[in-house]
Amino acid sequence: GTACLLQLSEVVEACCAFLKKQLHPSNCIGICLFADTQGCFSLKTAAHNYTTEHFMEVIRNQEFLLLPADEVAKLLSSDDLNVPSEEMIFQALMSWIGHDVTNRKKGISKLLGLVKLPLLSPSFIADHIETEVLFREDRGCQELIMEAMKYHLLPERRPMLQSVRTRPRKSTVGVLFAVGGMDANKSGATSIEQYDLRANK
Repeated sequence: GTACLLQLSEVVEACCAFLKKQLHPSNCIGICLFADTQGCFSLKTAAHNYTTEHFMEVIRNQEFLLLPADEVAKLLSSDDLNVPSEEMIFQALMSWIGHDVTNRKKGISKLLGLVKLPLLSPSFIADHIETEVLFREDRGCQELIMEAMKYHLLPERRPMLQSVRTRPRKSTVGVLFAVGGMDANKSGATSIEQYDLRANK
């Protein structure tokens, strides 16, 4: 019995090591879910990191469009998603909803709440979100849109309107530069350090 179990765990480990090398935008979500069920932590981490790093390609694949709502929620709530702007997160959500509108419009406000609407431009909100029929029929969505509008209309109240939705994702912040030191001739900075929030280095 024990020998059989040990052999099985070796097979699972070998399988996980193999899958780690196969990661691709078309399969990384599935591999992540598989690793989770098999308790293969290192593969799960690798697949999750791959998914967040290549998110822009991942969302164009069938695997993303077929995900259940709770898995989409887990993805959208990650601050590690590598996206050029928050608009991309909204577009990803809309393409996922569009894949099966009838069944997916039910829990729509929970998912819209994971998009950082206050960080979208007022014109984007007016042109793409305010006009969306799906959101008009949902009170929760209306409240989220109102919150984003207030954030833009009342800049002086922004300190009171802080929430998860007003904190940018790491990739949209860009890279921080620390410029410091002067040489003896006071001719300028002697050191420039760069820090990337996503890479944490």
